[in-house]
Parts: sequence; C-alpha cells; structure tokens
Amino acid sequence: PTMRRALWFLVLQPAIQSCAEPLYGRSTNVVEFDPTHVDSILADTRLWAVVYYADWCPHCIHFVPTWEKIAQDFRSEPRVVVGALNCAEHTTFCGSINVEGYPTLRAYHVPGDSKSLEKSGTAMPYNGFESLIKNWIATQVAKLPRMTGPVAPIPGSDHGGSAVPGAKPSSSTSATAIM
Repeated sequence: PTMRRALWFLVLQPAIQSCAEPLYGRSTNVVEFDPTHVDSILADTRLWAVVYYADWCPHCIHFVPTWEKIAQDFRSEPRVVVGALNCAEHTTFCGSINVEGYPTLRAYHVPGDSKSLEKSGTAMPYNGFESLIKNWIATQVAKLPRMTGPVAPIPGSDHGGSAVPGAKPSSSTSATAIM
C-alpha cells in the first residue's frame, strides 16, 4: 500500500502543482510576475528585491510570511518593489539565470553593482533572518536618489509602479497590469 501511494503521488503531483495558486498570488505587497516582465524590471530604475521560489518547496512556503513582512515594511518606499517569480511554472527561465535552489533572493538596480542590471540580478543575503534582509535592502535604498514626482500605483495594489501590459497584479488574478 505504501508503494502504491508513492506511485500515485508521483503521477498526480504535476497535476496538483499545475492547479496550485502562486504563493504570492493574493498578496497586496508582493508583485508576482513572470519572465515576460524581466525586461521591464531591468528598464525600471527602482530597486527590485525578488524571491525566486517553487510553490511546492517547504522552505519557500515557510518563507512567505517573512517576505510579506519585508514587502509590507517597504510598501511606502517608492524606490523599492518587492517581487516574486514561481520557478515551478517557469523552470526554463529560472535555469537560464542560474536559480539552483529555493528560495533564491536576487536584486535589480543595486547602486554600484553592474550585475544587478543583468537578467540574473545580484545575490541578496538569505539566511531566513528578516532583519538581515531588511537591513540590506535599506542600505541599498539609502544609496538611491530620491524620486521626484508621483509614482503611478500598481493596479490592484497600493505599491508604487507603472503599468506593464500583460502582467498580473499580486492582489488579483484577473487584472492585466502591474508594476
């Protein structure tokens, strides 16, 4: 019976995963995006802090409240966007940028770090400690110039951004724009 259950799990796991909602799909703080939006992120001038995750990964599931709290803490900072990409749905892309474990934290537009302007981004510290991650982000934000003028909100969210056609806002699966 144990072997039979294990075989059923292996057969049904892909079907179960494909029905799963992204871990940040209902978030109002974290922007859930897909690989088609990476060029827009690279063209953006704000610091993007991104978690690359797999929706089936226990460490990733456990990390959700921490990433949500970090995103909430930076919600009023227009120079920061906290994002997430589900590598379980985009394995080819994640492999192409060398995401080899989950969760993987990367940043884009880090002052003085040319690697952060590439699709693979630059590594962020990750040891599960919220304070270390928040301090790292705050240190990078302090190096960024102040933004002048209003920043358009992300549709479906109160976080600042500009619309990008085809992206999904994190708080609604039916809208057509984020960032």
